[in-house]
Amino acid sequence: MSKASSGWRNPEFQRNLWLEISPIRPLLMPGLIALLLFVAVAVYQNYKSPAEIIVYVSPVCFALLTIFWGSGLALSSLTREFSEDTWDNQRMSGLTPWQMVWGKLFGGTIYAWYGGVILLAVTAVSAVLTGMPWGRILLYGAGLVSLAVLCHAASMLGDLTLWHKNPSTANLVRPRLIAILGLPSLFLVFYILRTHIGPTVVWWSKNWPFLDITIYTLIAMTLWVLLGLWQAMRRELLLHNRPWWWLVFMVFWMLWGVGFTENNWEVFFKFCVVLAWFGLYLQLFSERKDQGAWLRIIAAWKQRNLSLIQHLLPFWTINFALVLVLSLVTLLLTQNVSVQSKLLSFLGITALVTRDIAWTLWLNLAPDARRADAAAILSLIMVYGLLSALGNLLPSPADALFMPLAVIPTFDGASSRTIAILSILVQAIIALWLFYGRWRVR
Repeated sequence: MSKASSGWRNPEFQRNLWLEISPIRPLLMPGLIALLLFVAVAVYQNYKSPAEIIVYVSPVCFALLTIFWGSGLALSSLTREFSEDTWDNQRMSGLTPWQMVWGKLFGGTIYAWYGGVILLAVTAVSAVLTGMPWGRILLYGAGLVSLAVLCHAASMLGDLTLWHKNPSTANLVRPRLIAILGLPSLFLVFYILRTHIGPTVVWWSKNWPFLDITIYTLIAMTLWVLLGLWQAMRRELLLHNRPWWWLVFMVFWMLWGVGFTENNWEVFFKFCVVLAWFGLYLQLFSERKDQGAWLRIIAAWKQRNLSLIQHLLPFWTINFALVLVLSLVTLLLTQNVSVQSKLLSFLGITALVTRDIAWTLWLNLAPDARRADAAAILSLIMVYGLLSALGNLLPSPADALFMPLAVIPTFDGASSRTIAILSILVQAIIALWLFYGRWRVR
């Protein structure tokens, strides 16, 4: 990395710094923070000491200021370029992908980080006065910083992904909703897990404090989202990407998950299948699926241009292969099920995923398709939710006609599984026929 790509010599960072910092703003932020903490201490002084009050109030202020407001600023640094039609000029400016990421991620949010650093410093000093060890203070501080960077980077990554997918629909609404709802969702998941797991958790045969393992996970998530943002910026600057990083990402989280299975390989592979399945649908609905994208892949294939194929290849195809491989391994490890039933179930799972992909692609190839992914998500929710609920009202084994997950060996009996597999095969064939017909027409 060149010296010009880091720190104050980054042109994009300097530009955002001039836009965000005015002569009065550096003086205004400390005054507002001091006033807020003074009010909090005055209100709660009869219940706790001033240091304890600040330890509780400052992280909340950090979340509101640096995480929530900072996520909006991070988004604005990109959407301002989109709405003002200056993004193409930025892409041709000669800045490297890391310069763009660093400059917008930290330059556009510099004022929020300015207040956040003050709050973190005040919290650290107050925590020392309460007797908290420096090691815990640094760990909790790293967790707060990671959470802020994670929300900022995820917001920018979502906006950049929407812009790449369809520039005419990129706006602040959906990424900002993700930023606003993402943090409460993380805290809700944290609360549920903390309630059901307990104060400690076993990971890689060692007892870890639940909060510690959560912070380590947040740090890992932050690093991966930063890598994803950098890759997305490379794509916008028309630099070749390689799909292997997504495969490494999936393998990393699979290895992270194996630490909780306590050497139970059947449970581990089930976890891997769920993770690969989630990654498949996440990428399927976030990447371009128009005919033009596929025609470029086909042209690169005819030219045997492997480098360009790797750059254009959708990531969901990697997850599709992962789902099939991991599903096969998981089925083979399943006990008390015959080999014939396992192979039939694998055939059903393959048809199930193929049906969903073909259906989604068919919707995206429709003339003037604008809400194709939303229609695909809604229709799949109906299939997996409402139709499955309808199937529960029918007597067995007829209920398997409307229950796609009955193809899994442990889900239902052999007769229901056979009916479900035949039903899914017919649906997959129809979806593929529809997709092929629309492709030929287009």
